[in-house]
Amino acid sequence: MSKAIFWDRDGIINQINVKDGKSLSPRKFSNFKVFPFVYELLTEIKKLGYLNLIFTNQPDISRGLMELEELNLMHNFLLDNYPISKIYVCPHSNEDNCLCRKPLPGMIYSGIKDFSLDTQKCFVVGDRISDIIAGDAGGIKNLYLLKKSYSLTSYAYNQELSYNLISDIRELLTILGK
Repeated sequence: MSKAIFWDRDGIINQINVKDGKSLSPRKFSNFKVFPFVYELLTEIKKLGYLNLIFTNQPDISRGLMELEELNLMHNFLLDNYPISKIYVCPHSNEDNCLCRKPLPGMIYSGIKDFSLDTQKCFVVGDRISDIIAGDAGGIKNLYLLKKSYSLTSYAYNQELSYNLISDIRELLTILGK
């Protein structure tokens, strides 16, 4: 069985804008800026034997605020230039009631199935509590929340969650013993 890191995209892999405490994803490829340290980080993670998987909610597609072509440009750029095995996307908004939209674990389940993953050896790294809830619901116990001003504001969650707060995603290399 394989092991993987499920990375949230916006705010983790690429830059976002924050307005009134809300994170805003880029809607155009021309505004899509990957953090400069991401290539080296993902390369090191891959050398440690982990698959790099992205899982991302992109509700602006369903809302008509973003063209699918723009999203495909962003994701093809990542797949062509970074050691990423697959990108899972939920294009739905809350109103669509789909099973893939975080905090539901649909994208996690897809990754587990597609790559025969051992959930005990997998990690989730996100910047919103919804990323952590999805990982937990998908059976992943190695959960890391990048602390940002908006991290805990998106969903109320009544169950006790066990996750770790980090201040920089590069801390994962130390956590993994690199």
